[in-house]
Amino acid sequence: NTVSASTNTKFFQNADGKYHLVVYVVEDHVINAQASQGDNADHRYVLRTSFGGSTFGEVVAMGSIASGMEIQNTFTAQLVAGWNPDNLRYFAVIWEDVASTFQYINGNLVEETTVSSSIQLSPEELGISWQVQDDNFLISAQLSRATDQLQIQMMDLMGRPFFTKNYSRLPEGKLELHIPAAILPSGNYPVIIRTPYGVRSMMVVK
Repeated sequence: NTVSASTNTKFFQNADGKYHLVVYVVEDHVINAQASQGDNADHRYVLRTSFGGSTFGEVVAMGSIASGMEIQNTFTAQLVAGWNPDNLRYFAVIWEDVASTFQYINGNLVEETTVSSSIQLSPEELGISWQVQDDNFLISAQLSRATDQLQIQMMDLMGRPFFTKNYSRLPEGKLELHIPAAILPSGNYPVIIRTPYGVRSMMVVK
């Protein structure tokens, strides 16, 4: 499984320095051994890894930084088998590098994350269909079980993503999404639906 995390870093005042951004992967409710607690202790908020494997992440700003400056980043990482995707949380932290000593500046929970698997789901596991309705593509997905995360992505005629919608904590049942199609040229548009437990794809035609 892979996970992608999107961040937006904004400086609210002028700054001068070298700033790093890292996204940490934390798992809650890890059941494992603990001294005096036995083999089934409930461990809260276990630090699993960081995106890229670096403790303090990558440099996102350096030198003189103006108030209002914004920086967007997307990080992708592989999840290790045995981690529970439903219990994973992603925390972004900004560190300032002061003469190779890292000082904490700010941190926040990353809300925009997508966990996906390369396993191809059957129509019974994830039913998908489409139709054109009022200059929109109507994408329908029938979920056979609840999912903590789901992503619907449409590609353009060159195979590049141009529309992405992320959902969280969806129940079992039907999901519908309208994608504007009026300005799109005629052609075939791939649609990919990703979940933590698998993926399905289809081609929609205008």
